[in-house]
Amino acid sequence: MGVVLVGCAVDRPTAAPPPAPAPLASPAPIEPEKTDAPALGPQTCDAVACRGSADDTLRTAIRNRGQTAYRCYDELRARLAGRSGRVSLLVRIGSSGNVCRTEALEKAIEADDEFYQCLTSRFASSFPPPTGGCLDVALPLDFPRVDAGAPPPD
Repeated sequence: MGVVLVGCAVDRPTAAPPPAPAPLASPAPIEPEKTDAPALGPQTCDAVACRGSADDTLRTAIRNRGQTAYRCYDELRARLAGRSGRVSLLVRIGSSGNVCRTEALEKAIEADDEFYQCLTSRFASSFPPPTGGCLDVALPLDFPRVDAGAPPPD
């Protein structure tokens, strides 16, 4: 790759500059697949397929975060009684641990947008970094029917 120097001249040059040397042939850069996710720092969010893996620390963090999703369900039941069902979330964790994308893939529960926004917001903050690059996590969440006065499931 050649270096191009740019300068400022006070006076107009009297002669035309020599022609620039022909550039060396190089392949066109490959543009990564675009996502709707915001840029959250150095990571591999645009990977077509993530091949990272989760160690015990990351698995525990994901499990703990999944447990907080039941607060969204409690709020939903307060707004719309008698709801139950299942939601499957896809969470893409970048190589640095930042969350690139969270998406509800399966919505087998009658719920409002506020419920789904609550669920996805539970996974918006970072996790411990996966090993070997980004990681796609499929997270099934079951929300069983809870009778009035009964405690929610553990």
